[in-house]
Amino acid sequence: MAEYIEREAAIAPLRRWQKTLAKTYGKNDEYVKCLDDIIDKLIDIPAADVRPVTKGWWIEHHHSEYGRRLRDCIECSNCRCWFSVEELLRCSFCPNCGADMRES
Repeated sequence: MAEYIEREAAIAPLRRWQKTLAKTYGKNDEYVKCLDDIIDKLIDIPAADVRPVTKGWWIEHHHSEYGRRLRDCIECSNCRCWFSVEELLRCSFCPNCGADMRES
């Protein structure tokens, strides 16, 4: 599975190290320039469109009337949207909000 990081979290320690080296060896030092190139490469990497994983679970509801079973429904614990069991056949994700319904 791919791993995602905050771009600034990766660049910040490089900038600190770069400043320390620049004070010691000067701005034209090859290590300072190398770190500058690395920072530029990190900035140029295209951003991924990711969102945090939302976890949820199916809440089962059984409806009956006069002792006769009408319809079984399930509800998403995250968005509270209701679905018939036949519609979803136990999907691993909520079709409404995208919550991950797999056991962790």
